[in-house]
Amino acid sequence: IGLNILSGYAGQLSLGHAALMAVGAYTTALLTKSLASIPFFAATGLHIWLGMIAGTALAAMFGAFLAFPSLRVRGPYLAMVTVAFGWVIWKILQEWVSVTGGDLGISSIPKPQIGPFRLETQAFYFFVLFFFVAALILQDRIIRSKFGLRLRAMRHSEIGIASVGVDVHALKVVAFVVSAAFAGFGGALFAHQQ
Repeated sequence: IGLNILSGYAGQLSLGHAALMAVGAYTTALLTKSLASIPFFAATGLHIWLGMIAGTALAAMFGAFLAFPSLRVRGPYLAMVTVAFGWVIWKILQEWVSVTGGDLGISSIPKPQIGPFRLETQAFYFFVLFFFVAALILQDRIIRSKFGLRLRAMRHSEIGIASVGVDVHALKVVAFVVSAAFAGFGGALFAHQQ
């Protein structure tokens, strides 16, 4: 859904979204594991929700960090910048073994829970399905808004939309941040599925 907003509606090419998904996944995994040892969080399942929020927010921040300098370029240059970002994130995750586990990754990530109820595989499927439908509805709301109208116009003509007073660079950055947040949330869900 994040790539659909960025590439499909905004017309911007990103080949580094897997890195944003990884940022969301690793953030939620590290935070939920560290908070799981606190009895309050273990009993309420609040550590899962905090981890998912933090993973989504950090991916959005990384998206902004990537978007500000890279969205000044177009076409294959934008693709090269996002590929390089993805490679750098992958290399950091692979080499920072004391934090990320390197090639082995992070083990014993807590299963999602709502209060004392732990979501095993089948229940987790419906949990993810709920968020997928919610994300589709949110995407529809975004695209039907004034912001979405600007995104679709930008895809067709950046010069045309700039000529009516829209800050194209700021619009691209916001689109990239929204897209990165979706990717980070997907990564957070993926981490708990593992």
